[in-house]
Amino acid sequence: MRGQSFLLTPVQIASGVVISFLLILFSFAGTFDGFRVLIGAVLAGVQSDSTAFFGGFADELDFLSSLSSLRDERDQLIEENLALESENATLKTQLDDLRSVTKELQFDLPFELIPVRVRFYDQARMGEVIINKGSDSNIAVSDVVIVDNFAVGEVISVEPRSARVRLLTSPESAVPVKVIGTETKGLLRGEFGTGLILTEVLNERTLEKGEQLITTGINTSFPFGLNAGTAGDVISLESELTKRARVISPVEFNNLQRLFVLKQ
Repeated sequence: MRGQSFLLTPVQIASGVVISFLLILFSFAGTFDGFRVLIGAVLAGVQSDSTAFFGGFADELDFLSSLSSLRDERDQLIEENLALESENATLKTQLDDLRSVTKELQFDLPFELIPVRVRFYDQARMGEVIINKGSDSNIAVSDVVIVDNFAVGEVISVEPRSARVRLLTSPESAVPVKVIGTETKGLLRGEFGTGLILTEVLNERTLEKGEQLITTGINTSFPFGLNAGTAGDVISLESELTKRARVISPVEFNNLQRLFVLKQ
């Protein structure tokens, strides 16, 4: 009933006393030992699983941290590798230039050598290229251009920082040359902007395939003694006063890069 206090009956009090007594008695008798062992085992298993779980989680975190460090090291190695490749390319260019200079030093005529590079080929004018130096570098019209002791061409116009070079392969080029050790002479002309041909060789003069040609230094800007190539197949007709021959040169006229301008 509302407002009435809850009171234990004598029977309830007696039952409680009996149950408490029995629990104390069973506890002393070891009845609950197995139950305690079971609960302890369960709790130990839970503790072990928790330890293993969180231990594995910590290992995962360490692994992810290691991956991040490896990525940073990889990125740094990539940057260092790119820097080394760039430095290697620069050193290779310098080494190539040094080798070219060393070869040109074998040219024993009294000339100063100005190293230049081909900027581009003039597609509108066959057999002509533009180099990267001009009057600011003391380059002038009629200066001769060489590579590896071989005649390459002649400067025909100059700007402050560039110059135009007419190659031996130009149809407008004609350079007096001779066969080494003989009096056989002729004109070295360009053919189709890519090849060379020896013309105006007197029929009575000997000319054999494989003979070395050099510049004569007569009536030309080209000094005496520059290599011009070797005679190839000789074309001779009895009805003509002169003969001609193909000329073979190791110079790659369609792929020129590093050249030298001769200055007396």
